[in-house]
Amino acid sequence: MIIGYETTAVILVLFLGIVFLIYYDRKELKDVLKSSISKYSLLALLLILIFFLSFELLFVHPTEQLYFDENIYQGIALNVLKHGNALWCQIGTGYLDKCYANALYHDPVGWTVFIAMAFGLFGIGTATAFNLELLVGALSVVGIFLLASVLLNRKEIAVLATAVFALQPELLIWSRTQADIDLPFMMLSIFAFFFFVVFAKRRSRKSLLLFIFSMLLASYMRIEGILLIPLFMLLLFLFSSEGVRHSIKKTAIELKNTVDSPFLLSVILLTLLLFFPEIHYFAIEAANPSYGQ
Repeated sequence: MIIGYETTAVILVLFLGIVFLIYYDRKELKDVLKSSISKYSLLALLLILIFFLSFELLFVHPTEQLYFDENIYQGIALNVLKHGNALWCQIGTGYLDKCYANALYHDPVGWTVFIAMAFGLFGIGTATAFNLELLVGALSVVGIFLLASVLLNRKEIAVLATAVFALQPELLIWSRTQADIDLPFMMLSIFAFFFFVVFAKRRSRKSLLLFIFSMLLASYMRIEGILLIPLFMLLLFLFSSEGVRHSIKKTAIELKNTVDSPFLLSVILLTLLLFFPEIHYFAIEAANPSYGQ
């Protein structure tokens, strides 16, 4: 099925697009963060990360939490690594050097592309999968710090929120499993919210694209990720410290004045194109009467 190749291609485009846009928009990001983060809050973040990683490595034993699922995700990652195909191989040779029959898995498999990249860089094995999940946990802590900093503009509250988040038992447990997709979904959603706040503050084309790419990437982690799109569209009009009515009026005027029609049309078409594999997946699965049961 072509959907496996579609998914791999779009995930790579979104990931590389985010990396490029972060570099391209680095000055704007730096300006936003400069007013929200101090060297002392950065030092506090570093100490929280050291504690988080030390606690995980010393006291939380790596454990497979989702039997079968995590092995299947790693198998799909092998298929991506060997053939670029984000499908579940049903019949194949060792390490999937050859795959003779593929099937669409019942959950979105966007994260398997990242597992495949980790396998390609650090070797195929459960150790790589465990360490990738731990990295996701650490990045979630960083994401909460960034989001709290730009959203609240209170450095001490941002540090406190980050510390409380890093101590959550669920985060500590799920950061030491193999290939769970819930933790990556949370991490990418956090960064999508962060880039949304940056866009809401700057209203620039670069920050808009960065937000859209991060939102779409998060939506590929779980089927529920589709709900992020209407949620963010609603927040786009409501997000303001001056009240909802002022925010709706201000947003409508700013969108009309700062985003000309050709650019807006291009963004809409690009969004639909990059979201097509997820729609394709949902259409295939929705046709299955047992889906979701």
